[in-house]
Amino acid sequence: MISTGEFTVGSASSCAPLSLILPRHNSEEALLVGTSKTGKNAVLILSGSHQFSWFEAEAADRWVGLVFSGVHIEIDETSVFSSEYLRAQPGNLVREGTSLFARAKAHAFGDFDVIVLESELSPMGDLSARFTKWQVVLGSGSEKRVLFRVGQASDAP
Repeated sequence: MISTGEFTVGSASSCAPLSLILPRHNSEEALLVGTSKTGKNAVLILSGSHQFSWFEAEAADRWVGLVFSGVHIEIDETSVFSSEYLRAQPGNLVREGTSLFARAKAHAFGDFDVIVLESELSPMGDLSARFTKWQVVLGSGSEKRVLFRVGQASDAP
């Protein structure tokens, strides 16, 4: 259960990065707000037929739902892989340099974009790690709740 003070209802255009938007009914999608390569707020679609596509948040007033601000990303360390052996797919997370980003379907056919989820992490030099399984959580310790899962048997808790 979620406390009533832990969420609002709003649109993607009003959300800060690291906000999760959960749908209110089955015609809406789960969304995660990050930052595009150009530094603008970007919305990554986490569910549905356009899963792992993205768009700029600026005019996204019609994309609404339950908004959870200040969420955290957790990776499943058992899903790690190296780009030397496998190519990252849409929805995979990549920890590279000082950033954690999600691979997103690009607007150009067959290409990929990145949506930055966290920056200013400890530097990794020229090394990187990629992950196929991750989750969005609210809180920590005994108060932690998993709000959304990616790459699991079920993409929702």
